[in-house]
Amino acid sequence: MRQLGDNYDPLWAILDDLDNRYKQGRVLPKGEYLHFFLLAVNPRQSGKNVAKHLVQTCLENGIRKGYKTGVVEATGIVSQHIFRKFGFVARFEAPYKTFTFQGKPVFSSIKDHHGIILMDKALI
Repeated sequence: MRQLGDNYDPLWAILDDLDNRYKQGRVLPKGEYLHFFLLAVNPRQSGKNVAKHLVQTCLENGIRKGYKTGVVEATGIVSQHIFRKFGFVARFEAPYKTFTFQGKPVFSSIKDHHGIILMDKALI
């Protein structure tokens, strides 16, 4: 994913910031953390519970494979709402309004979403 080009560097920076805060003081054993990444649905499929079913299927598969914790960096209000419905709890937030990359408020034009929230949930 990091090969997408320089335009995505601010996104990686904000995600790295959240991940580093989450990992501070924790040991994340390989195979125990199920990382959800980029939940998106075609707007033509809106209202059909596609995102809900994607999350449910991933959770069921992760539990079956023995993962102990689910983690997500939910970037918008819709995904944040969906993950909350599944019992994910907010741990850290990076507000779009105040986040800077190379001294610039690169996400300040995002008005409809407060910021990215790193959330987790015990799976067992």
